[in-house]
Amino acid sequence: MGIELLLLLSCAVPGRTSWLKTIDVAGFQRTLVQKMTKEMLLVALDIDPDDNKRKIHEGIAMFDQTLHDMIEGSDSRDIFASPSQLITDKLEEVDDIWHVYEHILLSNIETISNLNGTALEELLQAIAGQSDELLSACGVVVGALSDVATLSGSATMGLQQDIAGRQRSYVQMMCKEALFVSLGINVAEHMGILKHTKLLFEASHEGIIVGDSYVGIPVLSSLCTLHQMREVTYSYHNFRPYVMDILNANSDAAGQEVAKRVVRDMMNTSEILFSSMVDAVQLFVNGSDDCDPRAKMVESDWLRYLENLGRLRLLIQQVSMFFAQVASDVEPAAGKVELTVLMAKASQKLRNLIEGSKAESIPAPPTQEIVLQLQHAWEEESEPDIPLEGGQDPEVQVVSATEGGGPRIEEIPSSDEEANAFIFGFSS
Repeated sequence: MGIELLLLLSCAVPGRTSWLKTIDVAGFQRTLVQKMTKEMLLVALDIDPDDNKRKIHEGIAMFDQTLHDMIEGSDSRDIFASPSQLITDKLEEVDDIWHVYEHILLSNIETISNLNGTALEELLQAIAGQSDELLSACGVVVGALSDVATLSGSATMGLQQDIAGRQRSYVQMMCKEALFVSLGINVAEHMGILKHTKLLFEASHEGIIVGDSYVGIPVLSSLCTLHQMREVTYSYHNFRPYVMDILNANSDAAGQEVAKRVVRDMMNTSEILFSSMVDAVQLFVNGSDDCDPRAKMVESDWLRYLENLGRLRLLIQQVSMFFAQVASDVEPAAGKVELTVLMAKASQKLRNLIEGSKAESIPAPPTQEIVLQLQHAWEEESEPDIPLEGGQDPEVQVVSATEGGGPRIEEIPSSDEEANAFIFGFSS
């Protein structure tokens, strides 16, 4: 791949916005493959067949259009044409596999629900195999574009966007694998893929929020994107139990029975998760500061936020106390256990204040300034050598608004400056 990248970089390099849009479109092709396969399986199960047939036809049209745009370019969609023959060759490989897959879908969409036994199993095996081959080819295109974006200077956002875009595919893939299990097709294999995809989704979800400096993924600091990712977190919180019900079954046969029972509700819940992730990806791609969460906060939101700041402060004080106990060699074994537990609780509480938690009714931060202050506290807390002294901890600085009883809610802050002062306990 190294020589290919050098050849690609010798070509004209598109602007950053075009890179982002093009990588997003390439990534969404992976999602379309998973989505159409899922919808075909739903037709086979006779679950909302007319609606899913319509969605398959829409997906086919969208895949055709986006593939054409990536080869020829589209000024109206800000998608640049393939920058070199190497990328064109990869796109043509996608096109060849796509036409085989498209033919399988269109040839069987009206009859698949009437099949059973060996005939149905053979068709589903063919769909699965062709879907996997197409998914792999699409992934090669995304990887090539992301690598070139990285080396051309659009690096970090290209990687972060690629990972965020995969989340859309993972949602559809988890649904698809659950449907294969419910149909009794290679149950053990598809349960294994379901488990692996679940783990990928969860690790990626954390990674695009918390960041990873080792691979060049920044900490998510955009106020608007953080608020949208709070919605994704909550939607996944509602979706995950269906996945776990299937995975926790004590045999393949039991897993199939559970899948049969939950797939309809699982599919309905997945629509909300998928929609919220699609919206989040658009924020990763386009960026936006066009949101005002503070304006939507009511008195109970402010109280809840301050309450959790106070709980964080208490946890930090307890950490400092047990740190001193261990340092003084007073019951060090017990102190280390308490210290480990309390530090984990404090870290999670701080993450909830940065990201928000809809499940726990914790709003995401009301202003960009508060996001940055809390993230600074997180970075300092993550440093291994910082002494846990109450007066020195950055978290204590952040939650100092709770000292002396904290501010009272006599009037909800009406500006970012007032909100910052309200949270941090200083006058604007």
